[in-house]
Amino acid sequence: MLGSQNEAQLSNTDHARGVAEPAITFGTQALADFLKVVGGGVADLNTIAVGLAAIGPDHEKPAGLNVSWSPRDPEVAARKARKAAMHAAMVVTVEALAQYVRTITKLPRFGPLTDKWNSRSPKPSTAERFSELAELLFVPAPSEKGAAGYETRFRTACVALLIHWRNRHVHSDSNAELTYQEKQLIHSRDDHIREAYAGLDVDQLFGDFKQNRPTLKEATTLIAMSIQEVRAMDEAVYACSDAADVQAWLDHYKLTERIDKIRRESKTEKQRASILRMLGTHAPHLKPWYEKYFPETIGIAP
Repeated sequence: MLGSQNEAQLSNTDHARGVAEPAITFGTQALADFLKVVGGGVADLNTIAVGLAAIGPDHEKPAGLNVSWSPRDPEVAARKARKAAMHAAMVVTVEALAQYVRTITKLPRFGPLTDKWNSRSPKPSTAERFSELAELLFVPAPSEKGAAGYETRFRTACVALLIHWRNRHVHSDSNAELTYQEKQLIHSRDDHIREAYAGLDVDQLFGDFKQNRPTLKEATTLIAMSIQEVRAMDEAVYACSDAADVQAWLDHYKLTERIDKIRRESKTEKQRASILRMLGTHAPHLKPWYEKYFPETIGIAP
């Protein structure tokens, strides 16, 4: 099960103005897209692992299966195939992580962060972008207690490890690696990780990363950590703070054009219902925020 639903956190100013809180609080559309992609990848990996587990030393290809398959050692072939499936699931997850970061940082509130990334040379890596976004979302303001860090920094570092592992698999010349500080951070939570993540051993994890030989437990645990991390990030960013946030989502998902088309082709009295119906189909998590910040009497921003 992928976890509980996120809830929107509206500001006291909103409540003071009497603005209605959206009734649907599932998280952002970006989270929904991430979970759909990663959930499918995990389901595929689990199915492949179950199927490969049935292959024994004398296993034969099923009759009627029109593929060439006659390995010297079926069990060795199954182990290689499982490793390939794990790498594929890791690639799918990292691509979904990158897409989530790209989508979230389209919001106007992240303009300073994206400006910093765009001006940096060389351009920040996927791992750097993910880690910096997580830090921005999770670290309290300097005046607040605990501003030096946050409790789940080790998990952010583990997700960065997954991203580096994907890079090493996809690019044979990649030397992507955690920083010394990130390694120490993970090691500092060794006991917690072992207890919270089904006995995962940090030393073995680092050794297997170095040798590029992930175990099924390591791959699925790092993916599970990624899901936890994105859920926590999404909870911090979920509530649209104004119409500009909503407009950024609409533009990102290319829904502004759909809305404009509805306005051109529908009668005035039917436009609102048609727009909400379209959002309910294509971006249901965005629909309540559109209803809040774009009342019927207000047209969409150009």
